[in-house]
Amino acid sequence: MELLRIGLFFGDSEIPPGKNEYEKGNPGIHFQIIQNLRDGNGFDLLLFPAVFLDEYLSLGPHPGLFFCSGSLHQLRHSLLLGAGDFLKIPWDWSEVHLRWDLWRSRNENRRLDFSVPGLSWTESKILQTLISHAPGFVTRSELANCIKKSGKGSRSLDVHIHSLRKKLNLHLSIQGKGPLKTLRGLGYALDVLAPGSSP
Repeated sequence: MELLRIGLFFGDSEIPPGKNEYEKGNPGIHFQIIQNLRDGNGFDLLLFPAVFLDEYLSLGPHPGLFFCSGSLHQLRHSLLLGAGDFLKIPWDWSEVHLRWDLWRSRNENRRLDFSVPGLSWTESKILQTLISHAPGFVTRSELANCIKKSGKGSRSLDVHIHSLRKKLNLHLSIQGKGPLKTLRGLGYALDVLAPGSSP
């Protein structure tokens, strides 16, 4: 049985009771308390309060899938910034496991094909960066680092994004809005799932 490893960044008082008992009853799942969000590498899923989301994203490329928890007024902000799901307080261990199973079943085999032909070196670098952050966003300054110094200019990133967006839409046979999203005031994000397959 494949072991599901979930990293939790919470204070002791915020952790629901019954963690050890739930793990014993479900040997395919393991919850581990982490002391720092930087310790999140190597887990299949991270779960932490929505109030720490901005801190988490400031660490750089996140290690993968993450869920947030909090009150309902934090839900939209969390999902917009890349959370795979949101748990309303109070939550319990079975809900985390259930939401993970639902997320996986909805998203398996629905990732878009991003093997786009004809990309320039810079466009490939930008695309790889967006994929590594998906479903979260990448700031303009981070993407600007993908451009070689000799090619940097005040509008060079916009030119590369425009070209990449056109090639992506052509490759995926998409008319209108494609998977490369502009998040005003934040940066850019890539929707890695086929249209209609999002949870």
